Amino acid sequence: MDKQLFLMKRMILLCVVCVLGFLSLICYPAKKAKAEENLPTVMAADIGKRYGKGLSNPCVSGVRISRNNYMKAYAYDVYSYTDATGWKFHFANLFGSRRNDKEAIKIRDGFCLGIGDDMECRGRFIIYGKWAKDLIKDYPCYSIKTTRYQKGEMLSLEYEYSTDSRANWTDSQYSLMLAIAQERTYYVGIHSPDRVSYWYDLNPGIFLGDEEDDVTLNTMGGEMSEKGEAYTELSNQYVIHKLPVPVRRRDRNVYLFDGWYTSADGGVKLNEGDFIEKGVTLYAHWKAVPKKCDVTCIDVLQTAGGEEVLGTTTFQAEYGELASGSAIGCSTGSGIYYPGRDYVGCSDSIVQAEGTVVYRYFKNASRNVFCIDVVQVGPDAGQQLGSHLWQAEYGTTVSGETIGSDTSVSAYYTGYRYIYSSMKQVGDDGCTVYRYFTPIMYNIEFVSGCASGGSMSVMRNLYYGHDYSLTMNSFINKKRITLDTNAPEASSDTKFLTVYSDFVGWAETATGSAVYYDGGSVNGLTSQEETVRLYAVWSGREATVDVQPKRLGYEFAGWSLDKETSAGAKQFYIEKDTTLYAVWTPAPVDYHIEYYKQRLDKTYERVSTYTMKALTGEKVQVGADKDMFPGFYLDEGSSKLTGIVKADGSLILNVYFQRREYNVSFDPDGGSVLTDIKALDPIFGLFEQSVVLPEAQLQKTGYIFDGWTIEKGSRLAAGRPGETYALPNHDLVLYACWLPREDTRYQIIPYYENLNGVGYVKGETVDLRGTTDLSVEEDLMQMYQTKDVAESIHKMFGSGYRLADKTALEQTTIAPDGTTCVEIYLQRDKYEFNFYIVKDGEKQNIEVQQVAYGQKYIMPEKIKDIEYIIGYLDEQGEKILPGHVMMVKGSCSFEICQEIPTPVPTEKATNPPSETEAPVPGETKKPGTGGTDTPAPGETTKPGTGGTDTPAPGETTKPGTGGTDTPAPGETTKPGTDGTDTPAPGETNTPSPVVTRIPVPVRTNTPVPVKTNTPLPVRSTQPPASTKPSASPDPSGLDKDGMSVISTWTGADSKDIASKLADSAVDAFVKKGTVVTKKGIRYKVTKSGPKTRSVSVIGINKDRGTVRIPAQISMRGYSYPVTKIDKKALAQKKKLTRVIVGRNVKQIGRKAFYNSRKLSRISFESAKLTKIEKGAWKGCSKRLRFTFSKSCGMKTKQYILKRNMLMK
Repeated sequence: MDKQLFLMKRMILLCVVCVLGFLSLICYPAKKAKAEENLPTVMAADIGKRYGKGLSNPCVSGVRISRNNYMKAYAYDVYSYTDATGWKFHFANLFGSRRNDKEAIKIRDGFCLGIGDDMECRGRFIIYGKWAKDLIKDYPCYSIKTTRYQKGEMLSLEYEYSTDSRANWTDSQYSLMLAIAQERTYYVGIHSPDRVSYWYDLNPGIFLGDEEDDVTLNTMGGEMSEKGEAYTELSNQYVIHKLPVPVRRRDRNVYLFDGWYTSADGGVKLNEGDFIEKGVTLYAHWKAVPKKCDVTCIDVLQTAGGEEVLGTTTFQAEYGELASGSAIGCSTGSGIYYPGRDYVGCSDSIVQAEGTVVYRYFKNASRNVFCIDVVQVGPDAGQQLGSHLWQAEYGTTVSGETIGSDTSVSAYYTGYRYIYSSMKQVGDDGCTVYRYFTPIMYNIEFVSGCASGGSMSVMRNLYYGHDYSLTMNSFINKKRITLDTNAPEASSDTKFLTVYSDFVGWAETATGSAVYYDGGSVNGLTSQEETVRLYAVWSGREATVDVQPKRLGYEFAGWSLDKETSAGAKQFYIEKDTTLYAVWTPAPVDYHIEYYKQRLDKTYERVSTYTMKALTGEKVQVGADKDMFPGFYLDEGSSKLTGIVKADGSLILNVYFQRREYNVSFDPDGGSVLTDIKALDPIFGLFEQSVVLPEAQLQKTGYIFDGWTIEKGSRLAAGRPGETYALPNHDLVLYACWLPREDTRYQIIPYYENLNGVGYVKGETVDLRGTTDLSVEEDLMQMYQTKDVAESIHKMFGSGYRLADKTALEQTTIAPDGTTCVEIYLQRDKYEFNFYIVKDGEKQNIEVQQVAYGQKYIMPEKIKDIEYIIGYLDEQGEKILPGHVMMVKGSCSFEICQEIPTPVPTEKATNPPSETEAPVPGETKKPGTGGTDTPAPGETTKPGTGGTDTPAPGETTKPGTGGTDTPAPGETTKPGTDGTDTPAPGETNTPSPVVTRIPVPVRTNTPVPVKTNTPLPVRSTQPPASTKPSASPDPSGLDKDGMSVISTWTGADSKDIASKLADSAVDAFVKKGTVVTKKGIRYKVTKSGPKTRSVSVIGINKDRGTVRIPAQISMRGYSYPVTKIDKKALAQKKKLTRVIVGRNVKQIGRKAFYNSRKLSRISFESAKLTKIEKGAWKGCSKRLRFTFSKSCGMKTKQYILKRNMLMK
């Protein structure tokens, strides 16, 4: 009975439970539906754009995919936020399939989107790449516009094209293009309303150039080489992403593609990014150029697995020439031509009509991969623990696990455990991956370490790696000081002091030193989960004892820890209970010191008295310097130098000094004695005693005797013969004082620049008289009363010449024996001849010709297109005929006079006249006597060119003997030819220098015969009516290191002329191997010639702080670049601190700055420096640094720094 009753009750209970459960299922959806009645309508267009608070403004986050602006798939979650509940999930929607929980949703196989469940750690939304590929499988190409939203704001807008390389696609974590291309499954978004939302817009495209496309291409005679790309943006428009590339076969011309236009003739030129209508026709425009052949350059990627073609480029080159892949570009460096590829070389080939192929070779570049280790959990989440760097090949996928993935505690960082790593693909700029770690937790307990009271609580649950502030100390510790007077008769008012110890900090052991301070910050005291004890550390406190005891006869000196010490103090460092002892010292008293000096009569006089102090009973002595008084010595026998200090201060010490004896000797300093040599015997006497200087007669070549001086070589006399002289406090040598004569003979040999601008000719030697030991430069400036020696030379040698280099004058001094001889180089002044005509009252310049001083200039018969010239009017109005020879002395302007002939009918000439008419049979014309312009042998001129009187190739002129232009027999010089002018150097006499100091300079050279000019015949001003004068060939310019030489030799080869001119220029340049000095720096000439010149630095005259190596130096009017710093040139310089290397230096020799220990800075201005030899600046200052000018290239900087590393 009881059993049946129990079963019945159980059945009734079960029925009640079932009814209640059923009612709850019915009521719950109704309540939830009521709660969601307040939510507004949510659509796929709200994904990522809606984000707010309250049920009326929910958050919609997810993924949307569309094609041609038509929705193809979407998936999103809906959240709402209230202050009471925070964020609340409402439902998820996958393309119309809706769930009110966070479970996974999948429509079917083949659908490109899905939603993962709440436990999926990789992401919320799933993109199936292999099924998304079906959306674009019917299109030849396509683009994807990816828009990212977060919290209602747009984060980014990115475009991807199916035809681009993978490196140009977006981040692989959310790239739909990469998912489709690799048919991979991607997870995007997280389980949060703050997640990033994605809009993917697929735009189908077409290849411009396909016949079936909506856009027609008219190549206008060409054919397609490479298709273009266009993608749908609007319903009836495409946007051009890549323009097609046509080619056109060459005929007589090669056709260059000028672009695509909207019309066959003109129209609008299209560019990438422009919009075009569907059904439009595009027209190619071409530009014809002279015929060349195509050369195809194929860029090949060389890898371990073989070769891969990166791309091709076609360029044109002349048929039969050698074409190279470097024509496209051969710059070394990563990513210049292709991302992640390095250029390594190229091939070349002879250009053929068709099919010429060259290659450029590339290799994959290595890129830097950074791995950053960060804390993921705890209060220091996001903190960087460390970083790693390695290199991986461009395009590969790398992970932080490359460094390691050990999950044990402290495997990589003390107190941290590894969790996981991120992955990323290596791009052109490398990439960054991460490893994530979590810290451990520990406790801190405080121990007082003394018997004093107080307590402190334990600090618990501390994260390793996070900074925590220690609890402030609450323990107390105090010490006692006992004061001992250290003498029975002494007394003191205080006997005890109390000092409180200072808390220093916390130690990790009971007997350790303080490592943590009161309230200080700690971090990671242990790497294990345990309780750490910190022990209080106490320091003795700094105590000042101001108690002063008293004791008769002594002075209180302070307190000391040592009872026997004699040094006391007031401040003490008290670490424990301490006893201090009083320190006493004797009191100081006075004593006296008196100094005496001997007179010339041997008696003494007191010169000074000093009062000194010392302690009572102390033994003192005079620390007298034996040489305290110059000229005296200490008499120790007569002096009292030591004694005991008395309490009454009555001690006196006496110090006596006696006079010393010295001698004076005489040195004629290179002169000779004309009187008895015994007159110069030494003289002896006491200090300050007066003696008489000897009356001796002396002489020396180039100098005048002016007495005696104390410094050898000085020109300031200290005394003269017969005068008295007081003996100094040392033995003395008096030297003869010689004044330089002002009539010492020296010579100057001038060298004059040749007319052709190459080489010099020796002139007459000039005898001068000047001041001995004075530099020639200073003497000439005094002679002509000028401030610049160049002005003095100008006055000496007259106008028309200028000094090329004054170094020789600066560095040469006038020798007393009259043997000084200086060579100087004079350059010609340059002038201009301006030819003009007057037309309609206006002056029109026709031509300006450059001429040089002393040049014999032949007036031209034709200038440019001006014909029928009958003469010229100079600036004075005098008429000059064509062919007249003028001696150049300055710039001048000439008016051209013409006579225009009237044509006269004549019979047709059987043979055109030549420039030089043939003589009548049986008649021989001598040069310069006929009516033709035939020049004399070896002196050819071109008609009508205004030719200069330049020597013919192979013709040389000796100095002082140059050939005279003697007229032919029976020939005279016409008036107005200026035949008596002084010729230029190298032809006749050189200019005579003007010397003003000497009335008549002595000349050593014999007179040179005067050269007379032979007049040139004047041509007829009226040419034959049937012919026109033939044009004369243009002068050939020969460029020789800045010198322009006008050649007037008809038919001469320019290279032959240059060679012959260079042969005559030997004297213009300093000989190779010569050592010269410029501004204190010594140079050695390494190359010297018309085309190439250089010098190297071999040393300096005087050690100094800064040395500037110039870019070049000038000698004899020519520049010499400084290209090298020689071996040990600036080695072991004690004062050298800085060197500035000029811009032309190419090489620094072995040990160039070796062991210059103060050298701390080297400045480089050269971009040409390619060689630094071993140990160049070894042994210099440890703080040596380098600076570089803007002209110094990056390669040069890297080379210098690399060489510096090898020297350490």
